Amino acid sequence: MENISVEKKTNINYKLNFLLIFLGRAVSVLGSAIFSFALSLYVLDLTGSAAIFSLLISLNILPSIFVSFFGSVFVDRFDRKKIIVFSDLLSGIAVLIFAIIFSYYPQSVSIFMGYVIIIGVIQGFFLLAVNASIPNIVNEERVASVNSSIQSLQAVVSIIGPILGATLYNLFNMELILIINGISFLLSGISEIFIVFKRTIEVKQDKLTIKSYFNSLKEAIEYLKVQKTIKFLLIFVVIINFIYQPLIIMVITFVTYQVLKVTGFQLALIEGASSLGVILGAIIVSSYKSTNSLIMKFFKLLFIQSALIVLWAFPKLPVFTNASNWVITVIFIFILMLLAMINLIQFIPAISYFQLQIPENLRGRVQGIANTAVMTSAPLGIWAYGLLLHNVNWVYLPIISGIILGIVAYIGSRHRHFKDFVNTLGLESGLSRTELQSKA
Repeated sequence: MENISVEKKTNINYKLNFLLIFLGRAVSVLGSAIFSFALSLYVLDLTGSAAIFSLLISLNILPSIFVSFFGSVFVDRFDRKKIIVFSDLLSGIAVLIFAIIFSYYPQSVSIFMGYVIIIGVIQGFFLLAVNASIPNIVNEERVASVNSSIQSLQAVVSIIGPILGATLYNLFNMELILIINGISFLLSGISEIFIVFKRTIEVKQDKLTIKSYFNSLKEAIEYLKVQKTIKFLLIFVVIINFIYQPLIIMVITFVTYQVLKVTGFQLALIEGASSLGVILGAIIVSSYKSTNSLIMKFFKLLFIQSALIVLWAFPKLPVFTNASNWVITVIFIFILMLLAMINLIQFIPAISYFQLQIPENLRGRVQGIANTAVMTSAPLGIWAYGLLLHNVNWVYLPIISGIILGIVAYIGSRHRHFKDFVNTLGLESGLSRTELQSKA
């Protein structure tokens, strides 16, 4: 393999690039949001089982784990734009085929298990390619802003999606919702054809072999071994993800819909609150010229989130014994909005920073390995929380989870690797020693 640095002179309209990637994702996210919410209601109505519900969710994550690790080599070796475009087009075709199959077997949960596995694999390649390509689509100084903007713009769609999902679920059938999802992927792929990439590294390679494939993986692993800050934060993100993702993806849905008996529309509002929080968080992140100061508060922001998760137990307080569903809904909306806002402020600056720090020719593989570690924790957490929901009172889950996250935040903030990282960021930002001590 021979690496050749090149600077492309192609004039690139970064605003148009951003608009195209946003429009493509907005359309496909809307279709997916409608389907995902309707699928949650469909499976819970069909089975009433938290275990089956958690299994279906985890099956959507497992293919992404496989792709993140083993597919990252292909993302670095081949044209990322083609991977992005063909992934969405292939997803659209696959979903429409599933719509036909579902029309013959509407009561089969296994149909949806097959659906989430296949779409998970295809979209795993898409997400890996997109995340590795952000610095190639926009100017360097706008990476953090674009990352947060994409999240907020997609969040607007995800607010509308659950509401439309609940409405379409009650008015029509899952077959129609599948067709809408399939068309949305096709439209997304078409819009992404017109994105122009900025190339700074060109890789001239021999034919891909098993030996060169594993050598490529080894190269990324060796890079991670010497990056102490990335390793340190990765360990803590894995722990956080094991707790946070099951709570957001599964526990809140099961508890509010199956235990507290809110309606499908009220559940849509609760889940939509997270999207509103993402929008608010993105506005805050975008207002910063440099987001280094936000990265320095990584564990302080985690501690606030731990307190908000403990507050999920409020329906068990005596004052809420006879509270109406709407009172419970409004309070959960407020809590989840704050939680999502702070979570975005915590993670987007850190993700953007490392997107720029990792060399372009390693970016897909390094992010793929990191994603594998993070995403592996999610299905394990979902399975664990799914079992706990059947065997313990649900109220203990947010209380104990919040306490554990609080402890994690304290330990992480006191660790020497994080303090050294804060000092490095502070020097880059021109902070004084006194200011650095206040940030640590």
